[in-house]
Amino acid sequence: LQDRFGPPPEQVVQLSYVVRLRNLAMSLGFEKIAIKQGIMLLYFISDPKSAYYRTDRFQRLISRISLNNMGKIVCNQDQTRYWLKVPKVDSISRAYDILLALKGPEGQ
Repeated sequence: LQDRFGPPPEQVVQLSYVVRLRNLAMSLGFEKIAIKQGIMLLYFISDPKSAYYRTDRFQRLISRISLNNMGKIVCNQDQTRYWLKVPKVDSISRAYDILLALKGPEGQ
């Protein structure tokens, strides 16, 4: 595309991250992502009795968040689900980079 039309606009570059972001989020155990006004909300699997919450993958993710507290990530929960609140997310590519960091070097 770049050969024919030149460099893509920033909006197109950001859009290219959407599918990768969704796949990465699902691999980490998130069902839903919302980004609004510079804040990203990452919703974990909605069933609190899900086996996911007993996996090593989940434990490593929580440990990584607690130890590094990457950008002041806040863990929240209500009666039905757990979620993370991540400030200072100004683009889809930034959200993708944050999830890559959450995934960690061992590639969970």
